[in-house]
Amino acid sequence: MRKPVPTVLGLAGIAGVSALLWTLLFSERSKARDEFENEAGERLAAEAGWYLDARPRDPGALMAWLDDHPEDIEGWLRQARALEQRGEPAEAVRHAYRQAAWVAKNRIERGNAESNNPDLWYRLGLARQGLDEAEDASQAFQIAADLQRELCARAPEARNMYNLACYSALAGRTDDAVYALNRAIDLGWSNANHAHRDSDLDSIRNLPDFIRAMRRLDELGASPVGSGRAGSGHRFEQGG
Repeated sequence: MRKPVPTVLGLAGIAGVSALLWTLLFSERSKARDEFENEAGERLAAEAGWYLDARPRDPGALMAWLDDHPEDIEGWLRQARALEQRGEPAEAVRHAYRQAAWVAKNRIERGNAESNNPDLWYRLGLARQGLDEAEDASQAFQIAADLQRELCARAPEARNMYNLACYSALAGRTDDAVYALNRAIDLGWSNANHAHRDSDLDSIRNLPDFIRAMRRLDELGASPVGSGRAGSGHRFEQGG
């Protein structure tokens, strides 16, 4: 026997409401999951010191990313390095470095807490360095090192000390850099592989004290993740 039309419509209405409720529930669960995963990812990045980001590596795709994220300083720096590696015209490379410098400078000049973020000054220094503006780059690295030293006084952690070693080396403060590297090792820094290839430390790499520190670090063994950020110019962003 065929069911009466009102019953069919009633069932359809119940099914529609159920589907709507399920959609809303699924949406909220997805949102909560995404928020949890983002929070967990940021926490893991903070603990491991390396980036968990969605930036594409291809310069063309990265340019599209930067169209949507024009204030992504790290993105502009990566774009500049990628263009350099591909042998693109110098003006294209300089444009990416100029954008990175412009964004960093604007964020610093806003006068909020970011003005005291050593990572921002570090990235400004990298951008100035890429533009062959040695004096301005050195000044930015000096400020980054000063702010990082203050951060280390508040939070003497391995990652912070390692970053201080890098900033100090870039600022030409070789004694401070070696001291900070040793303190990082004391506090648990164990990523020897990373320290060996980190170009931020190139200015002190041949110093006897640095060689001794690296020998000490090698004895601790290489870590696949370690306690620091992944690669020069890819430092974990930290608050000031």
